[in-house]
Amino acid sequence: MSAIVLASYDLKRIIRHRPTIIALLALPLIVALARAAFAGSSITLGAAWACPFVCLLLVWAVLHVQRMIDSTTGFTSGLLSTPTPDSHLILARILTGAAIYAAQMVIFWGILALRF
Repeated sequence: MSAIVLASYDLKRIIRHRPTIIALLALPLIVALARAAFAGSSITLGAAWACPFVCLLLVWAVLHVQRMIDSTTGFTSGLLSTPTPDSHLILARILTGAAIYAAQMVIFWGILALRF
């Protein structure tokens, strides 16, 4: 249960940071719209094929930067001093990344499903 609470807290922090959420949602939106607009282009086909992998890397980068900020501000050391197991902290990061990635793929595949 604590992993879900920590994951929801991480998601709220990411959602509150407007530039991060714009970057996370803009990538699948732009690639899907370009694929829908230029359906015959091999460049957009390649970009559409690579988009899920690039989105995954972007999610990892955002979570990595967030972890670095947490360790700089002392939030990580505060969490490590609580009775929360380390496995819950790791699971919270995984759940956060999975939720963000799922939202990105819903946007990406939703736009492509409307067009094709």
